[in-house]
Amino acid sequence: MMNDRRRRTAAEVAFALISPHVAPVVPIVAGGYAMPLVAAIRRPLELFPTRTEQGALLEAMGQAQETGLPAVCVVITSPGVYGLMQALHDAYVNRVRVVLLSGETSQPGSSQAGDGVSGPSASRITAHLTAWSADAYADLPATLARAVSVATERRLPVHLNVPMYVASREVDE
Repeated sequence: MMNDRRRRTAAEVAFALISPHVAPVVPIVAGGYAMPLVAAIRRPLELFPTRTEQGALLEAMGQAQETGLPAVCVVITSPGVYGLMQALHDAYVNRVRVVLLSGETSQPGSSQAGDGVSGPSASRITAHLTAWSADAYADLPATLARAVSVATERRLPVHLNVPMYVASREVDE
């Protein structure tokens, strides 16, 4: 018997779930560990490549302010997240609804997932400038939907640090 279920990545399912509830343009810094997230963005969402992480977040802030919807922004982790902290502070102070997604490689309990060799977790660094900041180790569609909900209700930025293996995990629809 043939399996009629279509398999997509968790990131594809997550973006399809949130697309009606977010600004249609997604500023990105493509590269490295963010690629499974970038590759999953499909219509009606549109990719908007930027040169820097700070530029991506500033563009997302503009999208959020113009549309009145939370805007999604995708960047690489650690150095990328550190590079946008001034813009994140601006989003926090001005209560702009932005969902910041950063690509990651770490697994729970690894030296990268905390204060290991790569320094503090990116989600820990952004915690003071967001309504919610977390490492998304499971159920990406539900976690991303929650992030959009928190950004909408609290009128503040949120941050999810998404490991590659979570974003690219195949799920049944």
